[in-house]
Amino acid sequence: MKLRWLWVPLLICGFYASPATADTRVIVRTTLGLQGLEAFCNVPLLPICTVVEGLDGTLNQLFLVTTPLDVTTFLNLLGSTVGIVDAEADQLLSLNSLNHVTTPPPGLSDTTPVNYYGSTVWDGYVNQPAAQIVGVSQAQSTFHVTGTGIVADIDTGVDPNHPVLQPVLLINQSTGCSGYDFTRNQPCGSVMTDFTGTPPSSSTNVAQVNQSTAAVLDQSTAAVLDCNQQTPCQYAAFGHGTMVMGVIHLVAPQAQLLPLKAFSSDGTGDLSNILHAVYYGVQNGANVINMSFDMTSNSLEFSKAMDYANQNGVICAASAGNDGMEEIVYPAAYQNDVMGVASTSNTDTVSSFSNYGNAIVWVAAPGEAIISTYPFGTYAAGWGTSFSAPFVSGAAALLRNRRTNINESRAAAAVAHAVYIGRDMGHGRLDLVQALQATPGAENDFDGDGKADIAVFRPSNGVWYVIPSSNPSAPIPQQWGIPGDIPVPGDYDGDGKTDFAVFRNGYWYVIPSSNPSAPIIQLWGIPGDIPVPGDYDGDGKTDFAVFRNSYWYVIPSSNPSAPIVHQWGTIGDVPIEKPIGQ
Repeated sequence: MKLRWLWVPLLICGFYASPATADTRVIVRTTLGLQGLEAFCNVPLLPICTVVEGLDGTLNQLFLVTTPLDVTTFLNLLGSTVGIVDAEADQLLSLNSLNHVTTPPPGLSDTTPVNYYGSTVWDGYVNQPAAQIVGVSQAQSTFHVTGTGIVADIDTGVDPNHPVLQPVLLINQSTGCSGYDFTRNQPCGSVMTDFTGTPPSSSTNVAQVNQSTAAVLDQSTAAVLDCNQQTPCQYAAFGHGTMVMGVIHLVAPQAQLLPLKAFSSDGTGDLSNILHAVYYGVQNGANVINMSFDMTSNSLEFSKAMDYANQNGVICAASAGNDGMEEIVYPAAYQNDVMGVASTSNTDTVSSFSNYGNAIVWVAAPGEAIISTYPFGTYAAGWGTSFSAPFVSGAAALLRNRRTNINESRAAAAVAHAVYIGRDMGHGRLDLVQALQATPGAENDFDGDGKADIAVFRPSNGVWYVIPSSNPSAPIPQQWGIPGDIPVPGDYDGDGKTDFAVFRNGYWYVIPSSNPSAPIIQLWGIPGDIPVPGDYDGDGKTDFAVFRNSYWYVIPSSNPSAPIVHQWGTIGDVPIEKPIGQ
């Protein structure tokens, strides 16, 4: 090993004959650790690189280094070094460009204040067409879900003082703020650190910000955020992250938000900062990661970062891009780890600017005239797949209400229950109700927290005794049944909570948790039948079903007027769904 270090300075002398004009940024994976990599960089007499920072947190294997050598030379050198697993040049990415705003949507003028889960918001935001199309309100009320867990957004950061988002930002107790700024390598993922000048005053005039970003109800904002003849425009993507987080909040209003600032407000961001943000998010408890950006070149380390997120149970969604063509973009193309999201109009047609193709599109969601939160406590309307992806990220937070241990593959399978809109658009347009119906809650989850509760049914008196996992110190005794009844608990109303139910002489008696004062009595079966309740039609509701002499008799909740009769088994067989005591 010592001999290997001896020849490095001699070799580098030749490399320095034509020095590079600026240091090259390289992402390096190594088994040497920080100290080993620093020793490699600081060879005697002629240092060849500088370790800037670690990118993978506690794993201590992935680093950003800079070198005066040209990238090809440095990569060749790394490739011949023991302990270097792989390396690639850092890349500069740009956020999805947003279409030029021509006519602001009518909802942007609807400033009527309404209460939305504890926050006062504009009616035009919460009741906009896109929310109705994907079924936000219907999903929330039908399944009693409002989002749970932590949703991270890798973006330009957030306005931490926006009155709508402030209550749900995940605060780090040690820093007193939310998220992280990887562009400055400091705590707090705030977009406001990019802003210089006087905050705009309130107004009701419609203006366009940078002619591409958004339509904002504040005439002065356009002037304040002018590019000042700078290239790239310093405010080209200002507010992008705040808008994306507003869409996530619209869908999942009680999920916590974690802003991970990897892009500057001019819309540019380094791949190294994005990788750093992914590992940071996973290691700081994110359950969902939203990525409203794309790149056309593949990255081995980006793929590994997505694998790492998946292996740790994190659900990821990414925009499919706004080039209006069928092309491969990343991270949407990492389909084992990420749900790529295309854009649709309010009439369920493919947006003209949206990329398409099943290689990158898992599902689509509205992405035109999306009204969302914007810095300075106001609202804006945006166009682009950037605003389609957070609908899916919000959906993932809702799915966690139904099943707390849901992962990428299960979430993707649920979201795939969508509205078909044609070829090359994956599984179709997002439908929150269908996605939630396809995600049954945990068995025996009487309190609807996604965890099974300890429960018993006492046949001698017909009483249920439940220890709710959400409040174990307050056991629930429920009288429902008489001696001799068969317990058949299930989610008969599809609200994500297990209902108390018994089977007696062909009759089903159910207390629906969504409406306990209206018990359900259903005749389905005859004395001697074996009750076999289950979700046979996949709509998220338990169906009434019995097994009799090798025949199955089912009332599908999605179509009760068309009972299912299926012969499967022989006389003497017992169904695996056979309830306790039978």
